[in-house]
Amino acid sequence: MRAPERSEIHDMIHGTGLSLGTARGAAMQFDARSAIGLADSLEPNTVPVDAVARFERALSATITQIDEIIEHGASRFADVVKLIFTAHRMMLEDPAYAGEIRKRISNGESPEKATATVTDELSESLSANHNERIAEKGEDIRDLGRRVLSNLTETANEGTFAHGRVVVLKSVFPSELLRLAIDGAAGIVLVGTMVTAHIGILARSLGVPVLSTTSDLALAIPDGSEVVLDATRGVLYPTADAAPPDTTVASSEGDAVEDRVESALAVSILANVNILADAYTARRYADGIGLYRSEFPFIIRKGFLSEDEQKDLYSYIIGSMPGKPITLRTADIGGDKLLDDDAAESNPFLGVRGIRFSLANREAFRTQLRAMLRAGIDTDLGIMFPMVSTVEEVQEAKDELVRCIEQLARDGIPHNGSPRVGAMIELPSAAIATSELAAETDFLSIGTNDLVMYMLAVDRTNARVADLYRTHHPTILRTIHWITARVGGAIGELSVCGEAAADPLMIPFFLGLGIKKLSGAPRRLRDMRRYVTALDERWCRDTARSMLAIRTIHEMDEYLVELESQLHELNDRVTDATSAAGGST
Repeated sequence: MRAPERSEIHDMIHGTGLSLGTARGAAMQFDARSAIGLADSLEPNTVPVDAVARFERALSATITQIDEIIEHGASRFADVVKLIFTAHRMMLEDPAYAGEIRKRISNGESPEKATATVTDELSESLSANHNERIAEKGEDIRDLGRRVLSNLTETANEGTFAHGRVVVLKSVFPSELLRLAIDGAAGIVLVGTMVTAHIGILARSLGVPVLSTTSDLALAIPDGSEVVLDATRGVLYPTADAAPPDTTVASSEGDAVEDRVESALAVSILANVNILADAYTARRYADGIGLYRSEFPFIIRKGFLSEDEQKDLYSYIIGSMPGKPITLRTADIGGDKLLDDDAAESNPFLGVRGIRFSLANREAFRTQLRAMLRAGIDTDLGIMFPMVSTVEEVQEAKDELVRCIEQLARDGIPHNGSPRVGAMIELPSAAIATSELAAETDFLSIGTNDLVMYMLAVDRTNARVADLYRTHHPTILRTIHWITARVGGAIGELSVCGEAAADPLMIPFFLGLGIKKLSGAPRRLRDMRRYVTALDERWCRDTARSMLAIRTIHEMDEYLVELESQLHELNDRVTDATSAAGGST
């Protein structure tokens, strides 16, 4: 395919905002140049003597920088910093990388050329591997090569190329997104990338504006030219002059701080957490963590972690909200969250996913359970099983949990011996078995994201059918009503943890059914509290009854227009009341 010319770029490039916010900065074409091309653009020290020593100094400086990142990196990224950069440090000491560079320098190549050549050859070899975990390590090598090359020139910026820039790239791995955020990228543009669900979720966790676009025109923006990214509007302006005057650089969605407003309805507002940064963002407005997606460390590391590594990560998460209830979900691996391409299935969403994966990999499951129990000592700890389809799966998982508790007790290892046990209702079979699941657990959580997908047979990441993905579908509402009617006296231990939990048009419905625990994305919690504060319990019950009486999508759309108008009026009243009172804590 012909690359677009600079002259073809229009005033704006449209896309979809994965993480909202705006950014202004110099463009950086991350994929445009190989390490050799990058080396050619630098100003090398041309003194031929002691070339090996100069490389060793650059290598040592890079290791020192990585050690400083690990030791003093932003506390909100402490968990993922260790996951990524500990592995980077090990790569720098690998003879296959540094040793080969030394050999080339000894044979007469300049340190810049040797570093660039070895970086390109090794990264291309890894990237060509059919196993995604191995292929992703090619990006790690490229990142290391950039850092070493920047330390070989006096124009280096502490080994960091992305700081303050709007980075444009064609392919992306979770660890790469994290590296760019940690390096201080002002914004990120993903071009022509099929964005999986976990990439989208992770992007929203980073606090950096991220735009996904199918337009190759973004690749024609020259390195260093000033651009404006408005991920909130879904637009990239290829020149600063093209941006409207009202486009101001602002932090990601929901960062503003205001007094925490409490509701008379005694509703718990909980946080969905992917990485530690989410917990830091959420803790002002959250009553606890309703869902920690424990698979993200595995996805970032590209493999399983040891028990001690997991224990340390879970301790970070638990320590972010001392004294508050914390629910750790066991790894939901499978679907579009595979660790090993060799395990790929023809239909992964209907294959070995969630609790099926855990029960098929018992030792890895026990390792994770032990780590959670050890991290959760003296904590109101909940352990939740994902993608449950039968009550037998919950029973088997509980047996493994009991085995781990007994083993830790025998070994004299401090742990939480009585965690709350829960399961997610995300599958139609689980919804029908609500009564049986409630009898086997201490709490249940409705995962609306997957429940809608499986009920309506719609992949929300597939643009061709995404418009059919409707949380407000009458069938979905009746299914949720079925669930609430069958938990009996355990309704107080039923929560909603999908994106619908933060939808102002769904919140009255949930509250009207008696659900009093809502777990949402960290940057939605402040607004969720405001919505809940504006609502009256009787009005919510009436609203739920009205929504359940609707039988067609067309009628639902008409009703939602009316409901939105009512919510605006209610929200205006609570805003006025809160402003007059000066807020409350």
